[in-house]
Amino acid sequence: MSKVGFFRSIHFKLTLIYVLLIIVAMQIIGVYFVKQLELEQSLINSYDNSLNQRIYSLSYYLEQDSSKSKAELKEDAQKKRY
Repeated sequence: MSKVGFFRSIHFKLTLIYVLLIIVAMQIIGVYFVKQLELEQSLINSYDNSLNQRIYSLSYYLEQDSSKSKAELKEDAQKKRY
């Protein structure tokens, strides 16, 4: 009987297949985590943009309201009473 080399043995082949499957599984999990992080970053950017738009709108309306004269403010207050 001839001796089987280390790289031709069934133990080496099974171990190699097992290690390669683990590497593929780790890559798939890594891709999933990266996609989730990109999605989360996209949601954070969208939320920031929404807040900035609200701040801009609020500052615009406050500026418009503060530029009214005292007479206009009195008229508005009287309209709200009645």
